[in-house]
Amino acid sequence: MGYYKHSPMIYLLSYLMKVIYSVCPRALVEVLGGLANKSTFGFSNYATLLSDLTIGDCSVLSLRNVVKPYKMGVFFSALSYGDSVSLCAGCKVGNLEDVEMFRGCLKTAYEEISI
Repeated sequence: MGYYKHSPMIYLLSYLMKVIYSVCPRALVEVLGGLANKSTFGFSNYATLLSDLTIGDCSVLSLRNVVKPYKMGVFFSALSYGDSVSLCAGCKVGNLEDVEMFRGCLKTAYEEISI
């Protein structure tokens, strides 16, 4: 994952999409829509780079987010604030057959990375 964060790949792909959009916006929308329709899983990581926020005189202790899977079966989103990371998952009805098993897998994964 570090490769993608420190390589020019993201910048170049973003630039390429801007160029295609400036020439033929409909083509870019159709290509991205087609890719999204073929995907069954999505993940987003939003690093807020924020900490110690206040609203009025009150400190913000945590931030949360909600995700909707749209055309994907399952979508995960991670959001960081200060020293904490929240993970949100959304799925379409019927895509998650055993909720308790899924929760157990998440708990095991969390315990493994928390060591």
